[in-house]
Amino acid sequence: MKLPTDKAERTKILMIIGIAVIGVGYVAYSFGLSPLLAKQRATSARITELEDLLWRGKNDINMIPINLKQNCETLEQILDISEVKRQILRPSLGNYLLVASDIVESRADALNLKIDKINETIARKNMPRTGVTTNPNAPRFMPYAVNVSLACGLADLVQLVRALEEDNPYLCITRLGVIENTQTPESHAVSFDIQWPIWNAPTHSIQLAAEHLSDKEKL
Repeated sequence: MKLPTDKAERTKILMIIGIAVIGVGYVAYSFGLSPLLAKQRATSARITELEDLLWRGKNDINMIPINLKQNCETLEQILDISEVKRQILRPSLGNYLLVASDIVESRADALNLKIDKINETIARKNMPRTGVTTNPNAPRFMPYAVNVSLACGLADLVQLVRALEEDNPYLCITRLGVIENTQTPESHAVSFDIQWPIWNAPTHSIQLAAEHLSDKEKL
């Protein structure tokens, strides 16, 4: 297009052309380039997110053998404590008091001490329930406690408590009371509570044994 020779007219035409070019550029950016750039940014962000998920997935897969081995070792330790060493108190014909009494009395007999009385200090409603527990977050253990009363000297009491705790490191003396006997200064009225861990449900140990066997087969 030939521009007019008149300077004013030529300037006016050039301004109109410039405005038209800017307008076309704005329309092209608004309806073409801008959405394209926005889509490119969204795609880039999605790719980064997918790469992060992929990395996490690969990391989780790589950790499976390690976690499986650790879980297997932990189950072995728990089953050894429960089934081999019997340090988690187990009932005899459903009766925990018989087993607890036998443990305490056998240690007392070895020290020539006579136990006067052993009583449960846990309510029956709080005893372990029967049946299979399906809730994975349910507590696996609960405490079982008895009260022991006898007459003995302080040195004998220390030996008895030490023998019980050395026999089972998971046993705990939760309360201790000593009343002086003025008529027999060498012997006092002693009362103390002993607490053991027990399974919250009788099927827990069976479930853990099955889980342990399954983990060993996967290793």
